Amino acid sequence: MKLTLYMFKESVQEFSECYLDVDSDGKKLKLIEINSDKTLDGVEDYKILYLKGKQELPSWVSFIDEYIDPAQKEKLFNKVDSALILLKVQLEAGFRFFATSGGYGYHLINEDNVEPNFGLYTALKTLSAEKIKLIDSVRLGMQTRQKREVCNISSNVNEFDFECDSEILKMISGDCKGSPIADKISGTDNLKITGEIEFSGISEKCRRAFNTYKYEALPPSFRFIEYIQPVKDEKILAALNNSLADAFFNRIVGSRISLAYPDMIDLDNCAYFKLSGLGRLPATSEANKMDDVTLDKVYEYLDLFEIQQENQVNVLKSILKVHGFDGRANKSHTTSSLYSCLTYETNHQDKAYVFNNKKWYSVHNDYLSYITEYISSKIVRCLDGTLKPWYKAQYQGKPAHVEGDYNKSYSSDSEYLVLDRQNFHLGPGFGKSQIELADIFHRPTNRLFCVKKSLQSGLLSHLFSQGSVSAELFKKEPKYRQKFIDSLTAQWSDEEFRDSLCDDLKFIFAIGAKSTGDVVESLPFFSKLTLLKHAKTIQAFGFDVEVLKVEMIDTEAPVNAE
Repeated sequence: MKLTLYMFKESVQEFSECYLDVDSDGKKLKLIEINSDKTLDGVEDYKILYLKGKQELPSWVSFIDEYIDPAQKEKLFNKVDSALILLKVQLEAGFRFFATSGGYGYHLINEDNVEPNFGLYTALKTLSAEKIKLIDSVRLGMQTRQKREVCNISSNVNEFDFECDSEILKMISGDCKGSPIADKISGTDNLKITGEIEFSGISEKCRRAFNTYKYEALPPSFRFIEYIQPVKDEKILAALNNSLADAFFNRIVGSRISLAYPDMIDLDNCAYFKLSGLGRLPATSEANKMDDVTLDKVYEYLDLFEIQQENQVNVLKSILKVHGFDGRANKSHTTSSLYSCLTYETNHQDKAYVFNNKKWYSVHNDYLSYITEYISSKIVRCLDGTLKPWYKAQYQGKPAHVEGDYNKSYSSDSEYLVLDRQNFHLGPGFGKSQIELADIFHRPTNRLFCVKKSLQSGLLSHLFSQGSVSAELFKKEPKYRQKFIDSLTAQWSDEEFRDSLCDDLKFIFAIGAKSTGDVVESLPFFSKLTLLKHAKTIQAFGFDVEVLKVEMIDTEAPVNAE
């Protein structure tokens, strides 16, 4: 049997704190308590809640509706009933509330009161590093990337493409036959166990899971999880949530805030998303509709309403909702608070904190120091002023910092070669991937510049990736080197360029920024991790790498600026 266990926070003292009695639209749920007076060993009390499902036609019926015999149509109605089982389990140190569910009963769980990472830590402390089958991870920052890897046989954790120094582990699964908890185990916030399980013995499973989570040590192979830990202190959480709400609603310039859907998205059931919570819109309005969950679209929706300054954290957590819809405009079971879609980085009391999927994480000071010191010692700042200031240009009738125009401004300078948009294709067998060598090449210093604007840009990860991919191809692919040599020859036809020139290239990440101070120190924490990863890759291929700050000027270029 497979069972999913949730454990609630130590502060939870009543059953009523464990479940929701309203749906995502705020309507009262007709919950029925169906447990008997029969006792469970090791359980002080329990409650079984039942929610009767609505009779509904499957979503696919609308697609073939005209071709269905009306007399047979009523036979197609179905429903899914839900149950939530709550347990007050006796432990050595008192009691703790647990839950498991049937049907869609998990939607009834009050996730705000669930113990974060209970399942993940229990699984890590139970599994062997050689018995892993699935890993879910997320790379945070202004552009969030979620990743799932599955092996058909048990494998060593090192065989997965999980980058423990730059990603957060969200879920792990594997075999643990012989463990008193289960034969197979999977952990996130909840704990999924597979094995011989009887309801009469569920308290023993809860106790063993709790003791593993609370008292056993992490194996050395999984110690990386301690770099970034969930925050549990209620006072710190309140201060961090206030900072998040302030940055979001006041749209504070420079805030490291973005949006990403919180879970792996089933694109078959979520063709688009809608926002709700602040008031009714005309039925034909698409002001709250978005193909992707983006900050700009959310702000467009917010601008239609007036939001009170007080209780902004509650507006994020409980009022603003994101709903998923399938391709036939049917509402899916994918509904989340806007709060769960936000990612954010901030500092509080000299510590770095990261927010993702309703969770706050603290970055361990030793780990932060290691990252800072490594970057300071290994990544050189380019300070010689090789690139000029970045002025605004006309874009769609307005002045703006346009990357393409900035790169083109070097085309008239005899020392530079503009490589922007000159894509390289590896040829048959390599798909349709187009690779850009760099944006600008400076002949006197043999530097390749990869250029992007704004520290807050979600494209910074693309900038760093552009450099490391190009470095790898310069090292391994003769056709790539020849493409570059041909471009140099076309630009400076009176010079002879040898292939060996490619071995002496220096990669420069040129970041346009308005902020004062060191450009690397101003990067969000996870952007620093991404920079570190790609800089190491470039250095491993034998090239030097530097970072250059390009000053962004808020005016258009003077006539003689070129």
